[in-house]
Amino acid sequence: MTEPTVDPAQALAELSRIRLDEISLDDMLRRVATLANRSVPGAREVSVTLVRDRAGWTAAFTGDLARELDERQYEQNRGPQGA
Repeated sequence: MTEPTVDPAQALAELSRIRLDEISLDDMLRRVATLANRSVPGAREVSVTLVRDRAGWTAAFTGDLARELDERQYEQNRGPQGA
């Protein structure tokens, strides 16, 4: 497990300063994943899942482990699939 390198309040403040008209959605989601990875105690890898029509997909991730675990969830119809 890792210790956070960014205080969660600082991470939220950093996200709030991002101008959405100056950054792509993909870049924003990568930033969210990276900041979560750096600010959540014990986080090893982080992913962001988006859901459309009850199907989830990994939109951003900090490492292959996070992406692979997401893929396993999707294959088993588990995780955030929508209700």
